[in-house]
Amino acid sequence: MIGSQSNIAKRPIKCSQKSTASISGSFFTFYFSYKAKAIVRHCLHAWPKTQFSGRPILLGIGALLLLPVSAFCSRGPKPVPDGLRVDQLGESLKVFRSVHPKAHCDRVHGEWAEENSRKTWLLWVHCSLDTGVTFGGYELLSESNPRYPFGAYATFYRKRLIEITYTLSNASIAPLVSLIAQECGQPLDSTKDDYGALTGAFWVTKRFSVVVRSIPIQALASDDGILIVTNDVFLFATSVTITAKDEPRD
Repeated sequence: MIGSQSNIAKRPIKCSQKSTASISGSFFTFYFSYKAKAIVRHCLHAWPKTQFSGRPILLGIGALLLLPVSAFCSRGPKPVPDGLRVDQLGESLKVFRSVHPKAHCDRVHGEWAEENSRKTWLLWVHCSLDTGVTFGGYELLSESNPRYPFGAYATFYRKRLIEITYTLSNASIAPLVSLIAQECGQPLDSTKDDYGALTGAFWVTKRFSVVVRSIPIQALASDDGILIVTNDVFLFATSVTITAKDEPRD
């Protein structure tokens, strides 16, 4: 979320059309329900009146046959968290890692105070994500193309989120500017190229700032996982950075 949870209304996930699995599931549910009713009706009618002990078993089997096919099928993968909804400045490192289990976090080596080692040990922490999160429904560049290892990058001070950047795969920033404008209003400032296309936008509130930019990607990962930086521009991506306005204090 931008800034805080109260700033953004929850948006329901809508499906554009029924999947083939749901249609076929409805057919099998109808078929099994029809057959099960016929079998149970026939068996109960033919079952001797004195054999009461067997009826609960038969009724239990019938009930299982009447269950929809979806009850025995996997519900599919969990939806990917959307940073626009779930990430909040000020949230704890523990909450962030629970929402993003794929995050890789490292302690930043800084000043060490022997008399107060507990507080300085995790004074600064950086977390990175290559997959497993979107922003406004837009995919990370590193997830859409692993050759470009630029995803999400979060900074924590005293185990509280103070800044997060998402590098997204879409080349045009216009959709992101429109999306953020719905929550923060029109940008305070914006830039355009010689052709009139948006290349940057900037917002400031009392508690945080948002910067959206079109950035050139001039590096890629080799087959050995080594980052190669060149003078060539391979593609353009969209960078979204949300920063707490107040500087952290010791």
